[in-house]
Amino acid sequence: MSFFCPHFNPDNEHCDRVRDHCIPGRTGCVLARNSTFAVSAQARINAQSAALPPAPPLPPLHSGRKTLKTG
Repeated sequence: MSFFCPHFNPDNEHCDRVRDHCIPGRTGCVLARNSTFAVSAQARINAQSAALPPAPPLPPLHSGRKTLKTG
């Protein structure tokens, strides 16, 4: 089975939405609500955490809102 995720960054296999490694179905993932997996997301997170180094830090999120200057 394959899927498309607009939040997946193929350069470093990183999810821009949850700001961590891409693990389909994890909390915050767009697939968590409408997909069923043979292996639970938590089990895959635990297995991947033991195998991979921590994800690199990302720049802060930009809200896209403009702030008003007073004065």
